[in-house]
Amino acid sequence: MYRLLHSADIFLTNFRTQAVARVGLDYETLKARNPRLIYAHATGFGPKGPDADSPSIDLIGQARSGAMLASGEEGMPPIFLTLGIGDRITSYVLAYGMLAAIIARERHGVGQKVETSQLAAMTLIQGNELMPVLLLNKALPRHSHTCPPRNALYNYYRCKDDRWIVLACWQDHYWPTLCKGIGRPELQHDPRFADFDIRLDNREALVAILDEVFLAKTSEEWYRALKEAGDLMFTLVNRMDDLPSDPQLLANDYITTWDHPVLGRVKWPGFVAHFSETPAEIRTPAPELGEHSEEILLELGYDWDAIVQLREEGVI
Repeated sequence: MYRLLHSADIFLTNFRTQAVARVGLDYETLKARNPRLIYAHATGFGPKGPDADSPSIDLIGQARSGAMLASGEEGMPPIFLTLGIGDRITSYVLAYGMLAAIIARERHGVGQKVETSQLAAMTLIQGNELMPVLLLNKALPRHSHTCPPRNALYNYYRCKDDRWIVLACWQDHYWPTLCKGIGRPELQHDPRFADFDIRLDNREALVAILDEVFLAKTSEEWYRALKEAGDLMFTLVNRMDDLPSDPQLLANDYITTWDHPVLGRVKWPGFVAHFSETPAEIRTPAPELGEHSEEILLELGYDWDAIVQLREEGVI
């Protein structure tokens, strides 16, 4: 490992601090061997505090950050978002940190330690929910469909085919177009809904009207009607099995196809960042466990006898 790290750019770990120290892979040890090394460390709760060395996993990160009680409706139990969101957001934050450290090293010639945690990342993405608590000492209520929502035009509605449609048309300039799109132009001049503040005051009545309106047609019918009405902010609520055929995902290659060496031609997640001069492409599947061990050891100067010995000793 030390030989590998001698010429490495980044060492990345999500082991706990005590665990990496026990095997001699703590930052101070590696910094002494390679001062230009970027040491990237993701933990559950951050490097300081009473839980600094406590274990964590996605479920724990969602719970500690408040995300499980920010989702859903009032009175519901905590909701576990089955997206691996705590793991994924943490990895994105750490990736940004590593890229920033690479730029800093190119400019200033220094390696450094980069740290983040599930708690930090999950707190970061909840800025809209956190700021009222920090500034006003007041938590926003959990969103509710009918009890009532904060805004009837920032809400979701069931359609005739038991699918859902989401509106995000809270601003005043959307209101006339929306009334036209849902076939209820008279609502535009209803004094109960005359402007933003009045619509908030009468949101329960407006929710009841929109509930009835949207149940009259299928989600596809409403999608076409609202598109034809004008520039509105809305969308269908996709199920996971809708994603492989979503035209927007396909048009942007966010879902693509490629020839997997074992599975054949398959649909596959594409790249979410596009580069005009250096386009990314899928070249290989994820490696098997240890698939490249021998290749890497040969690059580090080990001969085959040494590699065989390492394998016999259970190192690789």
